[in-house]
Amino acid sequence: MTDTTPPPKKLTTKDLYTNWAAEPTSGNLNAVVRSMDNTIGFKLSSMGVGDNPQMRHQARLFAADAVKKFKPDSGASLSTWTQNQLQSMQRFKRENQGPVKVSDRSSLDAWTIEKGRRDLEDELGRDPDVKQLADKTGLSVKRIATVRKATRPVAATEQMHTEGIEMSDFLGEALEYVYDESDYVDKKIIEMTTGYGGSPMMQQNAIASKLGMSASQISRRAERLGMKVQELNSDMEGLHS
Repeated sequence: MTDTTPPPKKLTTKDLYTNWAAEPTSGNLNAVVRSMDNTIGFKLSSMGVGDNPQMRHQARLFAADAVKKFKPDSGASLSTWTQNQLQSMQRFKRENQGPVKVSDRSSLDAWTIEKGRRDLEDELGRDPDVKQLADKTGLSVKRIATVRKATRPVAATEQMHTEGIEMSDFLGEALEYVYDESDYVDKKIIEMTTGYGGSPMMQQNAIASKLGMSASQISRRAERLGMKVQELNSDMEGLHS
């Protein structure tokens, strides 16, 4: 027999917004923003940056903010409201592509990084690792590290006052590999003990307090991670000697 079941009704932007308003999760918010991709694409095309992935990613962040600020009784549709809010992308375009000062661009990226960190902290219930932050913001780990170092305030008393030793190419590769293979806790330990991704370097007691662990647990994990990095570094040096 032929299946005569009608296909499921495609939810409109209004439907998706209603779902998000009733249950404001990141997944529902993302669904609302994705439903307005045509609106976002039209705005970016009118700015001459329709094929720029970084601009599209930033526009989606602006759109998500627009959804959160939208007032259904304002008289405007959500798509119209969002398109009006996307006017702010003109400034982002100038800052991102124009001949602006490095300090201005760093400040803009620093805002994006901090907003991404707060959003992920709300979504995950914990401080995100730098790779998660890179995925969220559309910025590379290298760029995040550069911006953090350029905009970092003077270190607090409990933090180290050095930036760490300069790493050889092999040691950097080894650290990158171990970081990628580590769980969340080990990732955060690597970040806070080496400054990976531009993270502030901290003493073990401060790391233990931040992660809710004992200093001895942090010490053991850090020692194990350090040994893995050194072993991998030695192996790579041996292959190229």
